[in-house]
Amino acid sequence: MNVINNLILNENNDKITIKDISRSHRVGKFDPSRRKTRDIIVKFISYRERARVYANKKNLKSYNRNPTKQTGPIFVNEALTSRRSELYGKTRQLVKRKKIDSSWTYDGRIFVKLCGPRGKKIVVNSLEDLACFRDDDDDDNNNEATHFLASTPKS
Repeated sequence: MNVINNLILNENNDKITIKDISRSHRVGKFDPSRRKTRDIIVKFISYRERARVYANKKNLKSYNRNPTKQTGPIFVNEALTSRRSELYGKTRQLVKRKKIDSSWTYDGRIFVKLCGPRGKKIVVNSLEDLACFRDDDDDDNNNEATHFLASTPKS
């Protein structure tokens, strides 16, 4: 809760309390030989509190870029369906290849911001929405993934 209150909601007066959380737990089995910490899943009592934390996660950028911090980077991610998770991964690849400016999720929807000074924001619902960003030199693995995602029913 300290991470949420101090790093994410740092400028807000209203802090998250234990009464705002329905349940939380770490994922996976503890292994002392691994240096990486395990992820934590948090289920909030109300959608409003979850949305407030998710809307303020941008405050973590300055923390994660700070070279003097004592811990690894901290991320707040949304739980997506496997289809949307794979589609979101495709948008992240497009960001890395500088085909689009940025991508993010909110309430299970995937958004992208197009490149340019007045980059338009669009909602991505299927792989067809990303077809205009494909390179001619995409490898066969991408073609197989494209076929798989295109044949998967929309959720």
